Amino acid sequence: RDLMEKVNLSVKADRDWITDAMNRMGEAFEKAHNDWDKKHAAAKEKKRRERAEQAAAAAAGVGGDLAAGGAKVKLSENAKAAKAARAGRKREGEDLRAKRKGADAHFGNARALAVKEQALAGKAEQ
Repeated sequence: RDLMEKVNLSVKADRDWITDAMNRMGEAFEKAHNDWDKKHAAAKEKKRRERAEQAAAAAAGVGGDLAAGGAKVKLSENAKAAKAARAGRKREGEDLRAKRKGADAHFGNARALAVKEQALAGKAEQ
């Protein structure tokens, strides 16, 4: 609204375009942020898996009994990793919903203002 007042925009189409542009910028920022979070989590998980594989390979090289124990450790680690991944996806969904609510709080004011101005413009025309 401040931007629109500074440039004295009285044309409704221009005001709507600015409001829509603000929404698009907010959504693009959220998408980029979420993409970065996913890549970061995938890289972290890959590094953890590689370390686990190295530990299992080291245990397998020591002796047969330890190799069997290493396989059991590997299976339990895989199960833990799968559980953590499911929990991570659930958290990402919750985080995304929270971020969208936050974005709506920031950009919602512009939306509400645009709706209010449209309603006032409709009353003025009648």
